[in-house]
Amino acid sequence: MDGDRIEEYRKALNWPSKKLARELGISPLTLQRYEKKAKEGTSQRIPRYLELALAYLLLREGKSSTKRVITRIALPDVAGALLPMIGHKKKYFEGYGLDVSINRCDTGTEALDKIYGGHADVAGAARGLLERYKAEIVDVGIILESRAAFELLFVEEPNVNLSDFLGQSLAGFADAEIICPKGSDLTNLLEQVREICSPEPTIHEVKRQEAIDKFIARASEIAVRAKKSMTSRRSQSSQKAGGNLERRLMYIAWDPITRRVKEKVDEHLVEARFQHVKTDSFPLINKALEKNLFYEFHLCCSRRWFEENPSAAFGLLCGLALAQSDYENSPFMYLQDLWELYELKKDENDVKKDLKRYDVVFKPSSDFIRRLGKKNGTQNITVINYRDLKNTSVADN
Repeated sequence: MDGDRIEEYRKALNWPSKKLARELGISPLTLQRYEKKAKEGTSQRIPRYLELALAYLLLREGKSSTKRVITRIALPDVAGALLPMIGHKKKYFEGYGLDVSINRCDTGTEALDKIYGGHADVAGAARGLLERYKAEIVDVGIILESRAAFELLFVEEPNVNLSDFLGQSLAGFADAEIICPKGSDLTNLLEQVREICSPEPTIHEVKRQEAIDKFIARASEIAVRAKKSMTSRRSQSSQKAGGNLERRLMYIAWDPITRRVKEKVDEHLVEARFQHVKTDSFPLINKALEKNLFYEFHLCCSRRWFEENPSAAFGLLCGLALAQSDYENSPFMYLQDLWELYELKKDENDVKKDLKRYDVVFKPSSDFIRRLGKKNGTQNITVINYRDLKNTSVADN
């Protein structure tokens, strides 16, 4: 931050120079020198610890800087987007000097690519995707945890219920063709499933339209086969036993994407009059998959944005903490708002199930806190916890 911001912050606080200097722990002459150089057009960069101390004072006094830091946030369509969206909706970020815009995308990779390409400052993504971008990002922290964040979609054949294959073990995934969104973290998570199953399933990433096309093609094949089987009782009994099944086609993704794929495929099935074929989906909440799939959704920011705007990064942290507190007071309402935004039809029971599926909680990363608190090695910022944000302090080591 340059010295020309000091006067701006002082005016936002409505303090005289002597009081601000005293609160910052510097001499009034030093403060005046920064402001004087700024007016002369030779603005001097102020030390990091002063910049963070100024951000703290604004937080403590409930003020905001008049100059906004543009903050572009890229978020996939997942429940993990909830806290940033609450912070934006309630203008918590705005209160700490951030001018936030939120852009939606399909996957965490797409969101992280926006940071890499300079089109976003902050992005949300699953933990397993962050490693590839570690040179470009700073991990802000976890904003969602879940063992049941995904749903399974499959084409159900006449007289064959795929749920029979999916019990307490992963046997139903053996030799299956498993597809998931391109750019998601699911390929990493599903590696453990592949290691357990025999024969191994094939796992590969596809774009949303490719998934829809695959399901429509599979439904067409099943419909033709079902029609032929009606002429042969022997063939039909074989199908009941599951002996005539092709490799099972399964699509695994997070809730909004799965539902959108299902809607498109169902529309086609109705138009094509495939009366005996349907798509079905259910949450992956059986014990076998809960043991093997654990979803951690993180928020991260561009290193460049962080270095240029550490006070804004501090404001991002505070805004998320306030959003967390808000969510705890009205989780049902906010989840309803989220699904309405994603244009998903969910009744009251669906939303209540989601309350059990998702642990929406903000856990700042130790690296993010350490970076924020690194003020020339002399001072440190500590956020006690989000429930007692007023205890946020700037304290000597």
